[in-house]
Amino acid sequence: MIPEEAGDIGFQDFAFKLNFPTKNAGNFTLWGLGARDDQDRNPIDDETEWETRADKQGYENDQSTPFWFVV
Repeated sequence: MIPEEAGDIGFQDFAFKLNFPTKNAGNFTLWGLGARDDQDRNPIDDETEWETRADKQGYENDQSTPFWFVV
């Protein structure tokens, strides 16, 4: 499904919810969502092997999205 030109792709997503009941202050809830994605590709060094424009291009892309919330 993913073309070879896309390079190496890695991803990790997570979510959690923790409840902390107390006797006098009520219930505290801590929850969070996050994602980490990376993609990189090295160019082909040998110019004779280039078949598309992407073959001579290299890149590295890292992204992360943390989100925390306390109620």
